[in-house]
Amino acid sequence: MKKSALGYIIPAVLIIAAVSGYLIYKSSLEINLSNGDKLDNISLKGPNGEVFSLHDIHNKYILVHFWASWCGPCVAEVPELNKVYQLFKSQKIGNSDGFEIYAVSLNFDETRWKNSLNGLGVQWPLNVNDTQAFKSEVARKYNVGSIPANVLLNPEYEIVGKNLSPDQIKDMLNRFTNQ
Repeated sequence: MKKSALGYIIPAVLIIAAVSGYLIYKSSLEINLSNGDKLDNISLKGPNGEVFSLHDIHNKYILVHFWASWCGPCVAEVPELNKVYQLFKSQKIGNSDGFEIYAVSLNFDETRWKNSLNGLGVQWPLNVNDTQAFKSEVARKYNVGSIPANVLLNPEYEIVGKNLSPDQIKDMLNRFTNQ
């Protein structure tokens, strides 16, 4: 039996509507900042109760990295982020003194977060957690609705990239190093 044109059009329209809806939804979860925007200070507690403030990091490129220990893709990129960190932490990048990672965990369970830092071999020292997770002030302010998410800042705390893979971070830092 031959299918009418309407039999093909309706499924096609439904597929287009579903894909469009998904793309709109996905974009609503992304960090609502653009390149050139300046990131406000973030101050949260580290694993030993010490407070780490983003704006205490001076004259470095900074990756503000949102993640959680229960997030498979977040955990999978730790080894590559470790490599990027080791490569650039003390290297002159343009006129800056290097590179730092300010990792904001969105774990509800603080103990699980602390255990994951050692278990995953996280090598950068600036690790903070907000047990309010996606309801935290920081996550809401920057519209962090999915993780991993990140922004790369220049030494003036201006965004120069967002939602970058470790390879893309490495490429950008190499580009800035050679300027």
